[in-house]
Amino acid sequence: MGAIEQALREKLAAQKPRSEPTFEAKELWQAQPGATDIFAALRPRQLCAILLDDNQFRLRHLTAKIASHKMLLEQCAEYARTHGHFASAMLVQQTIVPRSVSGEVNKLHASISKITPTGLQDLNRFTAAIERMEAWQAMESSQQCLVDLLEKGACQQTIADHLSLDHFEYVAALHFAAQAFSSLATTAADHDPLASNSPQLVDAVNGRSCLSQSGSAGRRFILQVAEKVQHPLHRLFWPKYDLAKLEQAYVKPAQVEENTGDGSFRATVLAAQEKLQAPKEGQTTIDAAHLQALLDAGGLASAVILEGKTIANALVSIYEHLDGPIRAASKGIDKAKTERAAANQQRQHAQNRHDNARRGREQATEQRQQAEKAQQAAESQQRSAQAELDKRRQALSEAQGLENVTRGKLAAEARPMNIRLHGMSIEQLRSMLIEHFGELRLMRRSAAKAGGYYIFALSDLPLDIQRTIRAYGEVLDGQGNLSASSNARTANRQNLPSESADHMVAAMPENQQTARLIKALNRHKNARMMAEQAESIASQINAERAAMVHAATQQVVASRSQQTALDSRMKQAQELAQTAQKEMQLADQRIQELARTVEAGQRNLYFQTLNSGAFSMAVLSLEMWNLFAEWEAQESTKQTKGSARAGFGTMSAIVDTAIAFEMLAFKMKDANRFSVYVRKIRWTLNPEKLPGFLGRTLGEKVVTQISVRLLVTAAASIVMAVVCIMDAIHAWQWGDDAVWGFGAMAAGAMLGAIAPFFGGSSALFGLSPFSLAALVLIALGAGLVFWLSSTQLEDWLECGPFGAEPRDYLTDDTQEAFYRLVGIFAGIRIAIEPNPYFKPDAKLDRNEAAELRTLSSANTRIRISSNLPGLLAQMGDVSIHPETRLRSSEIRYRGNGDPLPATVTVHNPDPVTQRILPDGRELYVHTPPARRWTGNLRDSSLHHQWQVRAQLRLALDTGEKVCRPGALVWLFPAPPIRSGKADPAKATAANFNKTNEPFWADEKTHAES
Repeated sequence: MGAIEQALREKLAAQKPRSEPTFEAKELWQAQPGATDIFAALRPRQLCAILLDDNQFRLRHLTAKIASHKMLLEQCAEYARTHGHFASAMLVQQTIVPRSVSGEVNKLHASISKITPTGLQDLNRFTAAIERMEAWQAMESSQQCLVDLLEKGACQQTIADHLSLDHFEYVAALHFAAQAFSSLATTAADHDPLASNSPQLVDAVNGRSCLSQSGSAGRRFILQVAEKVQHPLHRLFWPKYDLAKLEQAYVKPAQVEENTGDGSFRATVLAAQEKLQAPKEGQTTIDAAHLQALLDAGGLASAVILEGKTIANALVSIYEHLDGPIRAASKGIDKAKTERAAANQQRQHAQNRHDNARRGREQATEQRQQAEKAQQAAESQQRSAQAELDKRRQALSEAQGLENVTRGKLAAEARPMNIRLHGMSIEQLRSMLIEHFGELRLMRRSAAKAGGYYIFALSDLPLDIQRTIRAYGEVLDGQGNLSASSNARTANRQNLPSESADHMVAAMPENQQTARLIKALNRHKNARMMAEQAESIASQINAERAAMVHAATQQVVASRSQQTALDSRMKQAQELAQTAQKEMQLADQRIQELARTVEAGQRNLYFQTLNSGAFSMAVLSLEMWNLFAEWEAQESTKQTKGSARAGFGTMSAIVDTAIAFEMLAFKMKDANRFSVYVRKIRWTLNPEKLPGFLGRTLGEKVVTQISVRLLVTAAASIVMAVVCIMDAIHAWQWGDDAVWGFGAMAAGAMLGAIAPFFGGSSALFGLSPFSLAALVLIALGAGLVFWLSSTQLEDWLECGPFGAEPRDYLTDDTQEAFYRLVGIFAGIRIAIEPNPYFKPDAKLDRNEAAELRTLSSANTRIRISSNLPGLLAQMGDVSIHPETRLRSSEIRYRGNGDPLPATVTVHNPDPVTQRILPDGRELYVHTPPARRWTGNLRDSSLHHQWQVRAQLRLALDTGEKVCRPGALVWLFPAPPIRSGKADPAKATAANFNKTNEPFWADEKTHAES
């Protein structure tokens, strides 16, 4: 571990400018002049060393090793942050690299195949994963060795011997013992700045994992020592106490405790040192010398002690080193128990689902076998099923009863244990520091507020947080079982624990000096936090304003260019309309009737279905939907695949729609002239010359009569082939496996272009061989595209800094790469649902909170949530900018009941109220009542639909950059990866007529599932 620490130190030092000369650690390894050692006289007797079993030295060594591991983790984090793509690497390391998360299979791990071996090595290097894993394992091993040492009787006796000293040496020995004790309270993940979200580290190259357990051996040892009064170390660290006396002021003992030599806790000896300064003379023990140096340097200065060099600061440090580990250990053990219980519950649920599925299969098999039996067998089966259901209900009731009993036992044990542990620490604190904490006591919160006492951690909170909030109703768990109830009778019947709102608190008189000092410090801290928060909000507002000004300027320029383009398009549209009108007049003159030839194959059901008008109408509707979809996605296609691809895609949709329209017109009597014109034979080929060009077999199959429709059909296939080829090239450029699907579709389209010129038929559907091959290839290609198309995450991994096809805008701009990666994991969700708090005929209740009264007046709730507040918590606050619109459709009906075109009206009502959540925001709105048609022609139907557009913003002050203002604003949802570099400055206003627009989330694309 020392080599790793030295290497990291050298790398960090090489990246920082040296303002002054530094000491080189390599000098320690240089050769020193020879000297005679103390074992020279013993070496003839073959004695080269003497092994001394020094437990105190072992304690210092292990404590120092644990401290060095903590420093090493900080150095690893500092080294990782020096890499440009550190943030992106951390997100990939935590979400994609692990094979399992929380005991479940990680579905995102399959995307790791898109990362190259070099990219996997970069992930480990950018996150310092290997170094951190070594530090984790070394720290866990050192803590285990320290626990094993402290459990030995010899080591416990050594600690007791050192705690049998007097005066300042006793304080120093207790301070060191408390330090060694506190080094067991935390795990490696607690000290790793990069492991705030997950206690797991995974090697991206070989998949090796390292897990930091919440219930570590050190935490279990701490709770064992603190909870068991008979433990040999318990009497060394804590005094004897009585819970009843904790509600009164501390009474100083009349006599000084005698030093019996067993190292027991002596509060009077410590209290006698409270007002003294550190001794000036030299100390004889290492602990005393170390504590003396700390006090002289002010290294133990406490906020509650006015003089920074008194021994009282060391006593406060002893209390912190002993009370802090108990809190951390309790929290970690409780977390481990919760995780273990959740894992057991998940395993039980999985087992129950498996059993239910097995029973369901068995019941389905039994029902299928008994389906042909008589009614008596069915009734018997029903009775057996009812009996089975009664058994399950009884088993469920017994399980609920067992769970309630277990919950009651745990609840009964939790409160006395916490009071006892905290009371033990409070008694220790006030017995050591009588002058500062002698008035500290435990009391009921109501008595403390009424008696003029200062309540620690509560008196300085804002009034709205201090105010007691009483909730009414019932709380159910995930299975629908009752977990808590405000009704005392219901709680007693279900054996639920009843908690009083008047809890025990730590308090002291307000006029006491320590209480006044702590109150002043907290007020100063609160004022500073409020000032920093106000400054942060102001800077964020300024950044957003700068971004809005820049965006407005860009929008003005874009609107002017769009207006010019629209004028030119209007002129072109007018010219095209005139040309189309002339062509329609010519077409009306040339239309002739076509004679239909009824063949034997037309009597076939398959042919009749394909030849029916309903099928033609369905094909035309499908092509019209495809045309509209292609037209709406034209801008997005231009950004991702280019203008040529967008143009060919629109052209293909138009040609296909025209062919579908001609098919429908051919089956309509009123449009036969158009079909005659299109299907009229325009060119005739010489059948005698075709075998010379194409061979005898193909020459006999060639169609000799060419019409306009046949050429248009071939042209549509050619355009489709061009589109598929362009999509295949685009997929190949981005490393997308869907290139095989697009290739198959292109081959099928080329065969489809050849098929109209050749006759013949096959046994399947009566199609020609070319048509059948084209149909098979296109269907196969569509399936491959659906199956092999890359997701947004796979595109980022393939073309990002760790992929095989890196893109400049993702590799050169580290912020852009992280922004696009976070956009993939944003998880924006919009839900429009009935308001669960809505009360249609609510009465005025004075006891009801004003906020709840406002919530109950709205009948609809719009919830906007995302993962961004958790992902970007360290970078700033994510603001949500929602926009809503109410679309009302009124439909009137004809005499025969057919509906007329709907009359659409749009409203923009303001929300009744809003509520900010940790992961988003809730809008409470009022939806007018809908109305159905009654059948009366004077009446109409009325329907309402909410449309939501939401934009999430994060303002970053990064300074001036090229082509960017000083404020960099990230807008979510981010554009697709293949659209190139994102420019939030070009974001437009919310458009309620389009969905799936960049930088705007809507209720359809981002609907909560």
